[in-house]
Amino acid sequence: MKTQFDPSTPVSFCEIFEQHMNKLYLLALLLAGDSAGAEQCFLAGIESCLNGRTVLEEQAYSWSKRAIIKNAIRFVAPALEADGQISFKADEANNQTIPADLDPVRRMPPFDRFVFVMSVLERYTNRECAVLLNCTVQDIERARSRSLLQVARNSQTTPVVRILSRHTREIPANPVCA
Repeated sequence: MKTQFDPSTPVSFCEIFEQHMNKLYLLALLLAGDSAGAEQCFLAGIESCLNGRTVLEEQAYSWSKRAIIKNAIRFVAPALEADGQISFKADEANNQTIPADLDPVRRMPPFDRFVFVMSVLERYTNRECAVLLNCTVQDIERARSRSLLQVARNSQTTPVVRILSRHTREIPANPVCA
């Protein structure tokens, strides 16, 4: 029998965020591009989950990741201009808060970084990315190609995905829901 989380019981989603804190925070950090933005996205993700609808237990973790992604989109607002040029609110190109060996991801323009994280790391479909980022599937395909090329060019000996899995264990835990 499938159990459901009750959003009126904060402990349920707090347990999910506490159990998967490192991975969820790293997701927020990669999307936001800096620790202040990551913290904002992470906390807004918790709030969204607590105020959201009831979800099945096996969907709670993916629901939590989606809440962080949607809040990061809202805060960072990565977008393509009408002429196809990349645009974003804040200058994140010089931000040094993401671990140095994640530079290939950190150096991406925000739109490409969002597409990379969402489509490659989180395995969202191009259509899902396009809907969430309010652009065309072709924009997603081009950004995905650019981001994969940049990662390939900038990754010396260690694949970025292996680096990411290592960093999820290294980010210090700071229980928000305690």
